[in-house]
Amino acid sequence: MVMYGRRLAEARRELLEEGRPLESEPPMLVQTGQLTKVVAADFSKRVLEEGERTDYLIYFFFPGRWNETDDTHSKLRPTYLKLAQVLDPLGSNGSLAVGWMDCVFNQIPYPHGLHVHEDTIALYPAGAEHKAVPRYLQSLQGGRIELAELVEVCGKRAAGRVYRMDT
Repeated sequence: MVMYGRRLAEARRELLEEGRPLESEPPMLVQTGQLTKVVAADFSKRVLEEGERTDYLIYFFFPGRWNETDDTHSKLRPTYLKLAQVLDPLGSNGSLAVGWMDCVFNQIPYPHGLHVHEDTIALYPAGAEHKAVPRYLQSLQGGRIELAELVEVCGKRAAGRVYRMDT
């Protein structure tokens, strides 16, 4: 699986070096609810540029990647939805956004996709200097990770609505 991920990362890098456009679903102009749907076409703009003062927590998922209905995404999806409700991005005054990206239909822009080869949660902290170094949570325990563990990893601090993920 690791070898497949490395080959995928190398292929992504080659495509971008050749100037080919990213594979992407159309961006959603209007987003409602706790979760933001991020697609390849608006990833850089939404997460890195416009989100400079916003911590972005993104779940990169590969549904059905292993041709199983019992994959990590199908198990983790309800827990991630609850996490979005607990973190309450709509009540954070713009300091937090919780999103997800279907990586079957969206190519993660280079260099951000180099570390993502399976279902992964990443935190892109606020501030231009921090966006370049996202923090990844790749140990999702096959989707069996508990909500309390995700909240702990995100390091939610109620005072000041600051969220931190340990590296």
